[in-house]
Amino acid sequence: MAITDIEKSEIKNVAGFLEELGHIKTEDQYSINYSLSDICISVVYPPDSEESDVNIRFIRKNKVFSVGWIALVRENIKGSNDKLVNVKELLKYVKNQYSKIIDYQYCMESNNLVDKYVEEHCEKFENAVRDFLNQN
Repeated sequence: MAITDIEKSEIKNVAGFLEELGHIKTEDQYSINYSLSDICISVVYPPDSEESDVNIRFIRKNKVFSVGWIALVRENIKGSNDKLVNVKELLKYVKNQYSKIIDYQYCMESNNLVDKYVEEHCEKFENAVRDFLNQN
């Protein structure tokens, strides 16, 4: 589902710090992107999804990381089922951890923590996938 104009306005207010840091904002119906040099931080509402996320992309390395997953494994921030509430919380995390989030090594280490988290919670994920498939 696309980001509504009201949601875009709220997201831009919370993400204003990125423009203050020099990021250039672009947007389409499903995302608001903030780019600076080699980094793009994107607020995304994927089409045909009830989820939202904030991603960080290291352009030259062609690697994308989910801030939602990083916040979960680093700070136990579980996010929200409400798309707008979720991205606003993740943007606050980006603001508070900005120097870490834009560090490629930090994101790579976070990915290792995500893999470990998934291994430890494998049964829970399998059950969630099964439930999802049964509903659709």
